[in-house]
Amino acid sequence: MGRDNLIGKLQAKEVVGNAEVAESRLDDLAVVELFSVFEGVVRTIVADQVRDASLGLTHPVLKAAARSAVEAAEHRSFAEILSSYSKGGHADLAEQVRQVRRYRNWLSHGRRGSTQRKIDPRTAYQRLAKFLTLLLPPAAPAVAPPAP
Repeated sequence: MGRDNLIGKLQAKEVVGNAEVAESRLDDLAVVELFSVFEGVVRTIVADQVRDASLGLTHPVLKAAARSAVEAAEHRSFAEILSSYSKGGHADLAEQVRQVRRYRNWLSHGRRGSTQRKIDPRTAYQRLAKFLTLLLPPAAPAVAPPAP
């Protein structure tokens, strides 16, 4: 590498600095992607759960409210979904997800406004995965058929 005209002239400090900046940018991109996928999955799960819960409703007002709730889950502010879980006894976890969301929004909108505390991809993944386990019931254990 020392004989390469370009690489041979670089200082180790400069190379390390550039690599660290690149790694930080890739980490930020991973957080943006993680949250985007997470948001879509959560919207789908919540809308499906509300749809399923509303199947037995017969009163027109309740049916309309259920349709509105499905619409909200699919299209309105994601903050409304998090707010529902905050009020439902999961305020700490919802706040952890909100922090990831605020960081993702700050990144996605050009790092404008007040600087957000950096959230690394591993922390973002752990928080988002924990929230998903709240939404999804544990899988039922497989039951072996009775012996003949």
